[in-house]
Amino acid sequence: MGNGSAIPSLTQAWASR
Repeated sequence: MGNGSAIPSLTQAWASR
């Protein structure tokens, strides 16, 4: 789910959970 990396903090947050 990486369209434009508008929310890398959120994506990495739940992804690195």
